Amino acid sequence: MIEQGVKLFDSLIVAIGINPEKQYTFSLEERLSMLRESLKQFQNLSVTSFSNQYLIDYAQSVGATHMLRGIRSESVSGSKLPA
Repeated sequence: MIEQGVKLFDSLIVAIGINPEKQYTFSLEERLSMLRESLKQFQNLSVTSFSNQYLIDYAQSVGATHMLRGIRSESVSGSKLPA
């Protein structure tokens, strides 16, 4: 998805949303570092994070005109997406 996004847009921001109610395997700094290292070949991409706001509010605050989001699976609960 990211590889396609950097081709579609002049600049792309990969933003990690922080949810204080979740426990993560890796710290925020570790996740940012891993993403930056794995995506360093893309010149028009930045990696950042945000907290205490909705994604749409963050997007507006950075002047985003479009939003790319991955689809998450509900496999843990056994739910399936409608056909």
